[in-house]
Amino acid sequence: MQPNNPLSLAEGKAAKRLSVIIPTYNEQLHIAECLDSLLNQTLPLEDYELILVDDGSKDKTPRILQEYADRLPERVKFLKQKHGGPALARNWGSTHARGNLLSFLDADMKFASDFLEKLITPIEKGEVVGTFTLDEFVANSDNLWSRSWSVCYYLPINCRVPFDLKEEESTVFRAISRTDFWSVGGFDSTGYHDDHTVAKKLGKTASRVPGALCYHYNPGSAAEVFASAQWIGKSDKQPNSTKEWLRRSPPGALKRGIARAIEEKEPFYIIFEQVYSFGILTGMFWRTILHRDHSR
Repeated sequence: MQPNNPLSLAEGKAAKRLSVIIPTYNEQLHIAECLDSLLNQTLPLEDYELILVDDGSKDKTPRILQEYADRLPERVKFLKQKHGGPALARNWGSTHARGNLLSFLDADMKFASDFLEKLITPIEKGEVVGTFTLDEFVANSDNLWSRSWSVCYYLPINCRVPFDLKEEESTVFRAISRTDFWSVGGFDSTGYHDDHTVAKKLGKTASRVPGALCYHYNPGSAAEVFASAQWIGKSDKQPNSTKEWLRRSPPGALKRGIARAIEEKEPFYIIFEQVYSFGILTGMFWRTILHRDHSR
């Protein structure tokens, strides 16, 4: 799917400072809000482009993406691929990038107006290899499923990262130079956490950018929680011991759900844990019994 030399693809085209690559899969609820925030940045519009890669969505996402590409052909590029997961989608989008820098964002996020400028400035100054942000908040913290997702990961209800986290480096790049990205062949398609693979191969990490503010939607329905949990269950990083199978079983999930619901004073968590654990179990079954791939 990707050319032999991705770095040469943009030759002969006007270079840009930044290419923002966004993989999408059934994101009709959030993608317009995401794109509108990215088209309203302090960074001059002519300095960056949006590359949208649909990963085989079955909802109205492709139609929405096409509308943006038709309306802003110089700013927005729309690509499609068969469903293969976000790593392949990001790599495919990156082969079409004209930017000297690449930014990898998610379709269920929205961004402050100075987000992109803050993200890329330290890289352009030569101060860091790449960047990430800890200023990532929950966009739907009033939703019961979203609140329970935060409880599940021991996070504040309205924040995607712990309030007291002070890490200055991360293995997830939100922005990186195109040269560095392709020097290691882009992302490996390993399923959940595949966005960590570039740092591992590059032997370098992203540096924190203070004040790069964004909002990220947690799964907000039973279907979204199940789909996300199933993807996690398919991952090679998901434990596959007998103990884990028992822990994720309905009795184990009920016991854990009640305990966490009481601890956090979130009674809805009992229902959430049943759906979440069943999703994990389904993903584990696909990976270990059916030997299916780990694409979402």
